Amino acid sequence: MTDSNATWENVPEPSPEEALENLKEAYKTKVLPLELYTKFNEIHARQLTSADFSNTPLLMVTGQYSTGKTTFINYLLGRKYPGERTGPEPTTDNFTLITKGDEDQLLPGSSVVVDKKERYGGLAEFGNAFLRNFVCSKCNSKVLENLTIIDTPGIVNAEDYMHGRGYEMEKIIKWFAVRADRIVFFFDTHKFDFGDEFVSVARSFGRHIKKLRIVLNKADSIPEQDLIRAHGALMWYLTKIIHASEVPRVFVGSFWDEPLKNNAKRDYFEAEKLDLLEDIRSLPRYVILRTINDVIERTRLLKVHTYVVAYIHKHLPSRLANRIKRKNELLQSMEHIYKRVQEVFNLPIGDFPPAEEMQAKLSAMDVNHVPAFRSKLMQRVDEFLFLDLPDIISQVPKASETVNGGAFDGSVGPFHKNVIRETLDGTRQIRLTRWPVVRYKKEYDEIFESLDPIQGEVHGDIVREEMVKSRLSNNLLGRIFLLADVDKDGQLDKEEFALCMYLIRMKLEGKDLPETLPYELIPPSQRSAFKDILN
Repeated sequence: MTDSNATWENVPEPSPEEALENLKEAYKTKVLPLELYTKFNEIHARQLTSADFSNTPLLMVTGQYSTGKTTFINYLLGRKYPGERTGPEPTTDNFTLITKGDEDQLLPGSSVVVDKKERYGGLAEFGNAFLRNFVCSKCNSKVLENLTIIDTPGIVNAEDYMHGRGYEMEKIIKWFAVRADRIVFFFDTHKFDFGDEFVSVARSFGRHIKKLRIVLNKADSIPEQDLIRAHGALMWYLTKIIHASEVPRVFVGSFWDEPLKNNAKRDYFEAEKLDLLEDIRSLPRYVILRTINDVIERTRLLKVHTYVVAYIHKHLPSRLANRIKRKNELLQSMEHIYKRVQEVFNLPIGDFPPAEEMQAKLSAMDVNHVPAFRSKLMQRVDEFLFLDLPDIISQVPKASETVNGGAFDGSVGPFHKNVIRETLDGTRQIRLTRWPVVRYKKEYDEIFESLDPIQGEVHGDIVREEMVKSRLSNNLLGRIFLLADVDKDGQLDKEEFALCMYLIRMKLEGKDLPETLPYELIPPSQRSAFKDILN
């Protein structure tokens, strides 16, 4: 009997977890058998595990040393992460994986690599020299509930230092680039140094141009004319190095929570910062499509691999003594094999890896165990590509979780992104114990009265004009306003305004802002309501 209330409108939209679970099951039953049979996992890429179908996006932050990479991550988190180090010279050779933890903790990267619940097992291939420089920072930050971050060593050009790493920087960067959902590449307006290590790393991003975002940092510290020159020079060099058909977006500004050194371009810099934050905030919505796309590319490569291996099997002689020589001859004619496979099976040329790469990978295959073609296994792979995948893609929800907390909570009230953009284009119409704020309240009350409060309150737009005098970033001021507006009405009374000014003072003195307002900072007139909630 059918439920009369059941309609298409009442059917709940699939969750991201359900879509990824269906993708994982389809891969295991339709694709994996052919991978195992043709030794694809041993030659091209390890077998996918449950951890590879995670819906937590990965953000990779990279760039030359002393460009503000780690400082930017601290800004995103709203705090310093365990193990972070910053400085004007290369301060660390570590790759640091920053993940959510109930308590702050620093773990050796090897513990993450061997954890089957995680997706980093493939890093074991880079050996102990790398693993000694790979750490996992467990950090109690709300941001990391829907985001994982990899902080990379600064790119250097001193040849001796490069050789002293003990591992190949380019290969590891490339490994993370394949798995990252967004790559943020940092540059300092004061120095462009395009040495060998930089060129090799930058070129590894060529196949991931859609993931790449360029940040021209510390733009508030140079004159406008110099900034224009720096931007032009950067774009010219990148187009020469990366060899991409499209130029990635360049975000210009000062990407941390310290006061701007030059307030003249404040609204422009803040709009750029908000655009980058919004780009990162939305990553959880696209991680499913990225995972699907990765599996599709992998499956297409599997088909090429299968047909090439089958061709080699077919043309190997029966006598063992002649097989090795014939196999080497066939590998040397890989271009010809590619042409025959493409013609016979009508495969897109874009699915074929470089012939030299395929030669190198197949050279290690045991000549006595080159598999023959199995049509039933290939039929299941085609079912996956042409039947299962369209159904799975239709299950992907239109909306998903977003990244919240830290810097992502600052776009509120008079510091909302729409207000900043309206201000930029000219369309904005402006109109506990002992309370620690008491020490400065007389000074803050005088400022409050100068703002002409109406019925004891000042509108957020007017408060904003006073707050920006601190030269702190709009995003940080938005977080301060959110904390100070205790009753969440978009306006500040005298106590809330004093609290707002006090929080600005805290930040200017180098202190961290609380994620939520502690009881001792709550204005005395509003504490009774909070006591009722706490009790």
